[in-house]
Amino acid sequence: VVVEHRNAANFTRTVRDMFDLTPEDRVLHFASPGFDVSVFEIFGTLLSGAVLYVLDEDQRRSVDALDAVLQEQRITVIDLPPAIMDLLAPENYPDLRVAFVGGEAFTGELTTRWARGRSFWNGYGPTETTVTVVAKRCEGEWTASPPIGRAMANHRAYVVDGAGASLLPAGAVGELAIAGLGVARGYLGQPALTADRFRPDPDGPPGSRRYLTGDLAVWDEAGDLCFVGRADR
Repeated sequence: VVVEHRNAANFTRTVRDMFDLTPEDRVLHFASPGFDVSVFEIFGTLLSGAVLYVLDEDQRRSVDALDAVLQEQRITVIDLPPAIMDLLAPENYPDLRVAFVGGEAFTGELTTRWARGRSFWNGYGPTETTVTVVAKRCEGEWTASPPIGRAMANHRAYVVDGAGASLLPAGAVGELAIAGLGVARGYLGQPALTADRFRPDPDGPPGSRRYLTGDLAVWDEAGDLCFVGRADR
C-alpha cells in the first residue's frame, strides 16, 4: 500500500488533537514497527514532544512485564489489542488517561472496565486509509460491543450498496467506504486492484476518492457505525 506523507501527517495531527497529547505524556510503544499502529505510537508522540517508552521483546510477550512497565513508567497513553487489555487490571494504572483499542471485536464488559476514570476509545481503520479513520469515545456502562463510531477529522465514512455507488440509510447493512485525507495512493504495481478498490467519490469534493474496505457496516440510530463483518464471508 502506497501511503503518502500527507496521509501520515494528517493522521498524526488528528490523534494528537483527539487525545490532547502534550509533552507531559508518556506513550507506550507496543506495536511492531512494521504494523501501521506504530505510526501513531512513534510519530504522534514525537509530534507532541511526549516521551515514547519502547518495549523490548520480553516486555511485549509477558503480561506481568507489561503490567510492571505501565505502573513503574507511569504510562499515560496506550494502544493495545483487546486480547491483551483483557488480561490487565485497569485500576492498577492511575496515571493512564487514554486507552485506545481496535483491530478486533471486544466485549461490553471490557469497555466498562477500561472506561472508568480515563478516556477509552474504540477505533477502526485499514492500512489503505492510514491506520485509523473511524473512532468512538466510550463512556459509562456497556452490555454489548461498542460501535466503531464516526469518521475522524478530514475523513468521510459511507455505507454503500454492493456496487459501491449508492449510499444506504441508517439500519441498512452495506459495504463501508472511506474518503478523505487518509486515503492512500493505491497498491504498488497493481493498477487493476487499485482501480477496483480506490474509486472516485461522487459525494465528496471534485477529484476526491474513496476506498471500498470490503467490510460490512451499518449506521445505528445514534449516528455511529457498527462493524458487521467481512463482505466476502
